[in-house]
Amino acid sequence: MTSNLPFARWGDVFGDLTIASAMIDRIVHHADVISLKGASYRLKQHQPTPTTTH
Repeated sequence: MTSNLPFARWGDVFGDLTIASAMIDRIVHHADVISLKGASYRLKQHQPTPTTTH
């Protein structure tokens, strides 16, 4: 399972901090949590859209 949100924001997504905490507890109970830092590999080749001025 992957998520781009930290656990602290899961309550916002599910609308209830208690439910989100219970879900996180069950998901990570026997899991290895790996937190990646740095630039996204998927966006490595992404070119920003040029802005236009009027």
